[in-house]
Amino acid sequence: MKKVLLIEDDPAQVAIYLIPLELAGFDIVTESGGKDGLAKAIGWEPDIILLDIIMEDIDGMEVLRQLKANKHTKDIPVVMLTNVSAKEKMEEAKSLGAVAFWEKTKVMPPEVVERCKKILGV
Repeated sequence: MKKVLLIEDDPAQVAIYLIPLELAGFDIVTESGGKDGLAKAIGWEPDIILLDIIMEDIDGMEVLRQLKANKHTKDIPVVMLTNVSAKEKMEEAKSLGAVAFWEKTKVMPPEVVERCKKILGV
């Protein structure tokens, strides 16, 4: 079973993605902030991370920087899953090592599941 870490501070957004990912057979864990998400990524070693940008404690770009700088998490594919649609944020995320940048309003939960499967080769 592939492990997905969803780092998202909005409980409503968590609910939207949690059920489709679970129904698709993923083992999914959620964290509501960047600090907790980083700790979970290091300790749990997920197969893929879905990461929001706008969070209260540490923004997603800084979380991405730290994930890619850590020897335990640097090779985990990270997808930015966000409401931010600015092209410069997309370019920044890619330059920091994100494998994809998905806007929540354009990529619905079933498509998120399918795209995760494709990235993971399942």
